[in-house]
Amino acid sequence: MNKKFDCVILDFDGTLADTTEGILATFRKTLDVMGIPRPTDQEIKATIGLPLKQNFLVALPGIEESLADECVVKYRELFNSTALPVITGFPGVNETLEALHRAGVRMYIATSRSNRSVGMLCQSLGIDGYFEGVYTAESVKRHKPAPDMALLVLSEAGMAPKRTLVVGDTTFDLQMGKSAGCSTCGVTYGNHSRSMLETAGPDYLIDDFSKLAEIVLSA
Repeated sequence: MNKKFDCVILDFDGTLADTTEGILATFRKTLDVMGIPRPTDQEIKATIGLPLKQNFLVALPGIEESLADECVVKYRELFNSTALPVITGFPGVNETLEALHRAGVRMYIATSRSNRSVGMLCQSLGIDGYFEGVYTAESVKRHKPAPDMALLVLSEAGMAPKRTLVVGDTTFDLQMGKSAGCSTCGVTYGNHSRSMLETAGPDYLIDDFSKLAEIVLSA
């Protein structure tokens, strides 16, 4: 089958799975348990897509790194009981991944989550069998928006940037893809608004994940 892209690199949070409320709830509970004043939900949401420690450092300006480390530990302790019950896949994700898989598109995840976390979530959503590789915060030293994770996928998969589409819901994802020489597609239903995504100059913007198949499989 002729297709426009042979490879798709996908973000996880806000792109494949609706994790926002789970993340916010866990973040709020972590701060409450540790006695740290909360920022607004919008300030927390703006950090989603960064590695977990960076979430705390950015959302809580001036926080000591050692305290941010403690927050990470507590957040991970609370995540399963607080976030998992409210995490779901976005509409059309499973069906679209199946269509791309059948068309021979090679798919990878590039996320700021940990290996254990994203593996568990993919399995619970029934999408773990679609990806040839999962790249996480533990895969590279420089995280999104640096291009390193996308470059690592391309290198290990032997894929050409011009035949690769990076898909994500934040400017961090789009900046990563663009810097790696890939085409980029923003999804507008996630954590960054359409206007924010537009500042990163994506090649495509979609409001529904199922529209991704039309882009990838168009000759």
